Amino acid sequence: MDILIEEYEGKLWSVALDKGRLDGLEIDPTNETVRYGSIFYGKVERIDTSLDAAFINLDGDNYGILFNKDVRFEDKDGQIKKGGDTAIGKVLKPGDMIPVQAKVAHIASGEDVYQDENKIAQVSMDITISGRYL
Repeated sequence: MDILIEEYEGKLWSVALDKGRLDGLEIDPTNETVRYGSIFYGKVERIDTSLDAAFINLDGDNYGILFNKDVRFEDKDGQIKKGGDTAIGKVLKPGDMIPVQAKVAHIASGEDVYQDENKIAQVSMDITISGRYL
């Protein structure tokens, strides 16, 4: 397999060729601050009870929002539970370090006309790794 990478029109283009046949194509803006699928060990900065969500410091410069439905936690019996039934503030507290994965890419405000510049990256504790990356 051959992998070709080129910067073109402000974006990174990656092409995977298998015996000369196109096997994959990825186009990533170079100004993306949080990439879709990126995994972070983030710190809970604050809980917003009105949104039932937590704001997560991903890397010191970027933040994400974790909605209660995307929380995963271990109960008293050692079972992994999904959030949603219990308020997020009862599961997480500011200062907690948690693994999260970006569900949506984020581009810094004003950098791309297709991105709503008031949004931050949405993250989930439901982490998946595509088999091709293992």
